Amino acid sequence: MDLSLIRTFIDVTTYGSFSEASERLHVSQSTVSSRIKTLEDSLGASLFQRGKRGAELTAAGRHFHRHALQLVETWEHARQDVVLPERYSERLRIGSEAGLWLRLLDSWVPWMRSKAPDVALRLDSGTPETLMSRMAEGLFDLVVMYTPDSRPGLNLIRLGEEDLVLVGDPGSLERSGSGQGRVSRNLPKGYIYVDWGRDFAVAHRAHFPEFADPGLVISIGLLAYRMVLETKGSGYLPFSLVGGDLKSGRLKRVETAPILKLPIYALARNSQDSPAATLAITGFRRILEEKFARDD
Repeated sequence: MDLSLIRTFIDVTTYGSFSEASERLHVSQSTVSSRIKTLEDSLGASLFQRGKRGAELTAAGRHFHRHALQLVETWEHARQDVVLPERYSERLRIGSEAGLWLRLLDSWVPWMRSKAPDVALRLDSGTPETLMSRMAEGLFDLVVMYTPDSRPGLNLIRLGEEDLVLVGDPGSLERSGSGQGRVSRNLPKGYIYVDWGRDFAVAHRAHFPEFADPGLVISIGLLAYRMVLETKGSGYLPFSLVGGDLKSGRLKRVETAPILKLPIYALARNSQDSPAATLAITGFRRILEEKFARDD
């Protein structure tokens, strides 16, 4: 299939009209119409319905849009893999969860660059579901994430673990009684449940069996961190993320609350035999040991 047809479809969808898409693509409106007609004939379905408000996706168009984005992304990844600059011998494609990436990259990238300057790197982030899906599709060589699902053909490699500590606004903890080192079985007022995965859920339930209705659940660690700060609430957050706030007094740790462990894994394909991937895993382990260790 001609990729220009798919790109034209995406542009019409994005800008909502054939005329706007033609201006963006620097082609005539008749060319845009012809490309869409060719694509519709190939698919055997009408993708747009023209009206006063412009071009609106049909039901078939909405279904195809997701596939169109994936086709373009797959092509870009393939093109980059084939067209590797001469100074590089290999390309390593790695994905991770955004919050974890932000705390790993500043140390891991320089380490990897010093150890393997001839390896080109492509680093992406995504949700756990997206990362697992793209790994299964072969779009990543490695994925670094918390508690992934095991799947056939993928090798699960434990890299280390993070300490999750219960922290909150100092004033709010004092008023709730948690500032004196006491934790009610229902946890401090304003507590935000951060969804760190099934292992965390099991441990949390074991330590706080009476905690039933969280009121607020956030599955993105960085967003939960910001919410704890902005709402003067509390929650379980990685020590590597809040260590500076604990030292400055911006946040306070509830000392009697249990420290919960959050494992970090790398996913690699069983068939993969890449010295660069092996080196990357070594680097991740070293950075985790150095950067995520508690100093108390």
